[in-house]
Amino acid sequence: MNQNRIFQLSESGQHERIRMLADAVSVDADRRQSWVTVTRAGNFTDPRYGAFAITRQMLSEMISNFTSNVYGQDIAIDVDHKPGNGAAGYVRQLQLDGSKLRALVEWTEYGIEAITKKGFKYLSAEFCENFTDNEFQKQHGPVLLAAGLTVRPVIKGLDVVQCSESDSGQYPTLISEQLIKQLHEEDTMKWQQLIAALMAFCEPLKLSEGVLNSFKKLAEDSLAGIEEEAKAKLIIENIKSSAKTLAEAHPNATNVTMQLSSPAGVTAEDVVRILSEQRTAEDNQRKQLSEKLESKQKVLSDTVNAAQGIEDDAKASLITELSELVTVDMSDDQIKKLAEREIDHKNKEIAHRKLSEMGITLNSPSGRVHLQDVPTNEAARLQNIQHQQLRNTSAFYNGQIRLSEDKALPGFVRDVLNLFDAQHSQQIGMAVRTLSEGTTNVSDSNLPIGFQREVIREALSDLNVLSLVSTYTDASATATTQIPYEQRHTGGIANDGIVYERSPIPKVKVSQKMDLAYINAMKLAIDVSNEVLHFTRTAGINWDAWGRNVASAARLVKELLCRRIANELQRCADAFMAMSVTDEGITKEGNVYKTDHFPIVRQRQVFDLQGNAVGQPENPIVVKDGSTELKPWDGSGKQPSGLYYHVVNYNLGYVSLVDQDGSIEDPTGAVKISYSYSTNIVKVDADIPANVAKEKHLNGLIQAISAQKAMMASGRYVTPDFALMSPTLNDTATNAEQFAMSAKRDGVSTSAQGNLEKIKGIEAWGTNAPGIDLGDERILLGQRGIASYTVAKPWSMSEPVEARDENGNLTGAKESYGEEYNAIHVPKPLYDRFTSVLYFSFTNR
Repeated sequence: MNQNRIFQLSESGQHERIRMLADAVSVDADRRQSWVTVTRAGNFTDPRYGAFAITRQMLSEMISNFTSNVYGQDIAIDVDHKPGNGAAGYVRQLQLDGSKLRALVEWTEYGIEAITKKGFKYLSAEFCENFTDNEFQKQHGPVLLAAGLTVRPVIKGLDVVQCSESDSGQYPTLISEQLIKQLHEEDTMKWQQLIAALMAFCEPLKLSEGVLNSFKKLAEDSLAGIEEEAKAKLIIENIKSSAKTLAEAHPNATNVTMQLSSPAGVTAEDVVRILSEQRTAEDNQRKQLSEKLESKQKVLSDTVNAAQGIEDDAKASLITELSELVTVDMSDDQIKKLAEREIDHKNKEIAHRKLSEMGITLNSPSGRVHLQDVPTNEAARLQNIQHQQLRNTSAFYNGQIRLSEDKALPGFVRDVLNLFDAQHSQQIGMAVRTLSEGTTNVSDSNLPIGFQREVIREALSDLNVLSLVSTYTDASATATTQIPYEQRHTGGIANDGIVYERSPIPKVKVSQKMDLAYINAMKLAIDVSNEVLHFTRTAGINWDAWGRNVASAARLVKELLCRRIANELQRCADAFMAMSVTDEGITKEGNVYKTDHFPIVRQRQVFDLQGNAVGQPENPIVVKDGSTELKPWDGSGKQPSGLYYHVVNYNLGYVSLVDQDGSIEDPTGAVKISYSYSTNIVKVDADIPANVAKEKHLNGLIQAISAQKAMMASGRYVTPDFALMSPTLNDTATNAEQFAMSAKRDGVSTSAQGNLEKIKGIEAWGTNAPGIDLGDERILLGQRGIASYTVAKPWSMSEPVEARDENGNLTGAKESYGEEYNAIHVPKPLYDRFTSVLYFSFTNR
């Protein structure tokens, strides 16, 4: 046995390592954390190592291996790939953002100093395509090993991907195309401005095109390799002097040979003076143009503000829109004509909107159009009469109906009621006369219009989830409606928006767009007792029965809307950056099958009013029994006999196989499933470790919410302002130590806006309807107003028919159904405005 072997137990090189110079790094010294891009998916080549690819699947496996601690230690960030000098930071979290692998890094003082004071501004990630541990010799697939801060690489060309100068040449070191472009732009941007200024100077000299091109090429060649700005400016001033001399001595020259030399008598002080004079002249010119433009825009604002019949908000919006069209070259008359044309258009638009709100649609009518005023005072009288009676009912005393004052109703509820009143004005007038005079039209067996109106009022006034969405009414909508939304484009902003003197200013584009949403009919059948329909005399109305039926119908409408909105919000959050899986084999555990990945993204299929599918499904779910594709179980009990699949829990990836009645059934073959799973999520283990207090363990849940909030703010430029969860999960979260009075922190308190206790400054809202996908495991974070709820036709009831039992016997009641035409929609470009946290037991899953 050799007694002289020495084992050095430090990290050794592995030939399969790859380094990727991926992105510039910035850090806020106060926060000590920042999100950085580690690497991205793509196809790469290297002359030493050949071709290879980084796929989204590889990046996903890196995240999985990071979560499982496959590497066996914290992933450290060093400086200049010299780990012996200490750690600049540690990777605390990994996530996918499109095709990019992003890391949340907690920086040390050493790292902050290297970035902010020593110019180590780029991140070079180091990873292994198929990592093998040195204990069991097991292969784990792609693993992130480390990353290093580095200074600007030496780039000798502009290939799509190329090697940077490596510290040892041992590993392939690659540079992303985005960073190459950024570095090249940093080199050339300032000099392009100087060359442009030179050509502007030469233009009035009347030199030929060939001479001008020669001067331009001379400037480009002379500035190549120059780094000092002062020296570059001196070179340009030298060329300007040469151009002026040539123009004066040889005005007709068409071809010249030039050599650049230091101009006699031109010093650095002269350059400073010349540039200062030039800036002063330019500043004076800009000032004059600005004053002239302000004068033109005043003509515009005065014209718009003098218009009649337009609200102040509409005037301000019109002025803002038209100001972009006004130029200094326009005459005052031209500006006035532009304003008057748009004012006329705006007046027509307002008139059309008001007619639509009244239920009147003008589509090239023939003959005479008769307009009848909507008797809104009649609707108020009807409501008054009903509320006087309903306030004496048990439904009101027990809190089943609210009967809120009009001034306490949200504006959207009032809009929907106004639309309902406009569409049923004649029936409302008849109902008022009936209740006031004590007479009735016995032949009119329709459900009272006041009952239908009260169902709308009660359902929408107590629907908290409406506070999280944009709400619209669109009386002109038939099959589709247009949803407005705002999209921000923040790409291409270098240096955190800092712009140096005379450098180009980057643009942040904000565009207003419209997205198409399909109208669907939400229908619900209701069994109504004859007491509700008893209109023979006012005193004979059973208002208690009336109130109970209003409460019951309103609750059903409210629960349906709440469920649809909450499930749509969760689906959009899960669909962002979702990963797809094809034909995954799953086995039964108890009564359910568990997918390898979770949460499952709910499938979305758009249908028109006739039930026809529009386009292909998003995030489709396909379950097969052998080679037979199963249909989803709909719970109606009316599906043909057979085997169906049912997603029992989207959060945890539970699927069951059932018959048409929902009873568990066994398949005939192997079960496979194709689905998409969410990566836009953080998972928190609900299992409490031994010797750890529950309150302390729950701090991890609060920290996960905080981390997702920070990720959205720094990575997506979005600040979440709501957290949607079940009251049970909110109660669990508020048992965290941070909520204890002795350890309570800012941003953790009871909210006057949300209806639960807010967490990390985010208003918390509860789900008050059964069957919502969020369950008791999910906390959904997002921005309010991104989803939209549009009502095209408010809730109304059909004519009642006699109710019969299963044997066809009359039951002394009426059956009626209510329907509302609406659209619930989130534009796909805004899916990134949501994220979520999943809190569940890792061991029991």
